[in-house]
Order: sequence, then structure tokens, then C-alpha cells
Amino acid sequence: MADEFSFKFDPRYRGLLLALGVRPGNSRVTVDEENFTAAFGRFVISTAISNVKCAHVTRRYKAYKAIGVRGSLVDSGVTFGSNTQAGVCVCFHERVPGVIPLLKRDHAAVTVSVRSPEMLLHALGEHGVDISSDE
Repeated sequence: MADEFSFKFDPRYRGLLLALGVRPGNSRVTVDEENFTAAFGRFVISTAISNVKCAHVTRRYKAYKAIGVRGSLVDSGVTFGSNTQAGVCVCFHERVPGVIPLLKRDHAAVTVSVRSPEMLLHALGEHGVDISSDE
């Protein structure tokens, strides 16, 4: 059975996200016995659950760094952000295919600003992922 986690959309950023094609109906994180999938509009990262190395909650983001789809040139991570309060950073053993064409690099991690970060962390832990509540 799969666990699904919806994104927490801050009303201030809904217009911007809608322009990117991101809305509550097409954005979710799914965790099951075999796969981890993060869908954020047309942007999708999917990998075997065995490829998920670790996860931890992160908090208090700057809007310009967190809202929308953001890639990092520093750590090759990507953010699927719909609010600035909290999310979960999910790290991979092996990089997953990139979702940002201009970045032209695969991703070592994805941060997802789901409605219930702690519940996502718990679900990942249930599948053997190393979890930490440290920020």
C-alpha cells in the first residue's frame, strides 16, 4: 500500500506556481514498498525506495530559494517548493535524472514542501531510510 503526501500550498505563491503548471491536484509525494516518487506539476522524480539514502526535515526558507522548482549548482539538489515553512530533504545513493533542462545535471537530493514533513519522514523510516529530525 502506498502512502501519499500532499504539498502545503502557501496562498501567496499559488499564482506563480499555477503559471508553472503546479497545483494541488498534480503535486504529491508517494512512498511504497518499491518506489519514491515526487510529482510537482510536470516535474517528476521517481526512484527505487532502495536508492533513498536519508531524509531530514528542513525549515524556514527564503521565498526566492524555495518557491517553484529550484536547482542547486552547489549540491546538485532540486527543490519542489510550495511554501517557506518546512519540507523534507530526501537524499539519494545514486543521482536521479534531472528535471531542469537548463541545469543539465542529475540530482543528488530533492526537497519537497509537503503538508506533513514529519509523517513523510516516518513513512521513509518505515522503508528503511536513515531519517533524522535534526535540521
